[in-house]
Amino acid sequence: MKKSASFFYSVALLMAGMLINNHAKAQSASGIYLSAEDFTNHKLSYTVEAEARHVRFDGLFNWSTIRVNQNGTPVVLKKDQIFGYRQNGTDYRYFKNTAYKMVAEKGIYLYSAYQVEPGTRGVKRVENFYFSQKPDTALRPLTMYNLETSFKNDTQFLYAVEGFFKSDKQLADYDSKLGEYKLEYIYAQTVK
Repeated sequence: MKKSASFFYSVALLMAGMLINNHAKAQSASGIYLSAEDFTNHKLSYTVEAEARHVRFDGLFNWSTIRVNQNGTPVVLKKDQIFGYRQNGTDYRYFKNTAYKMVAEKGIYLYSAYQVEPGTRGVKRVENFYFSQKPDTALRPLTMYNLETSFKNDTQFLYAVEGFFKSDKQLADYDSKLGEYKLEYIYAQTVK
């Protein structure tokens, strides 16, 4: 009796390990999201392992196409035909032919993108933040004014934002203890 129970637990443990491994592989794969629904559900349409030679996303010249090597066959997709992509476990969404990295998706969708701006000693890379109300709505720069116009019916959220943040720059503050952006936390606490 003890041997059969031990065998049962061993098989169950092995199966659980295989499921976790498959889930981790699915999450770490690179590929293409064709629609907002696929993006929300993390369902990749063209899946490849995260190797640079299999998928060519944004490059130095901001190509208008994405090339995917799917099972040895090259597939070329126009950026305006796809919604986004996953590369090395990170999701990106295209908006107006530019890729934006998704950084938060709990109720309010937060994105970031690097841009080159002039500085006192030449040019510098600056990370700018954006948001959308839903996964398929327009991206807007993350500012107090844009939040007020987008969430005008969510007064509790707006009062919390107004009381907690003193500048637009603070809206992108990350709380390492919570493991999420402060704005994301405030949204989850105030908008039900």
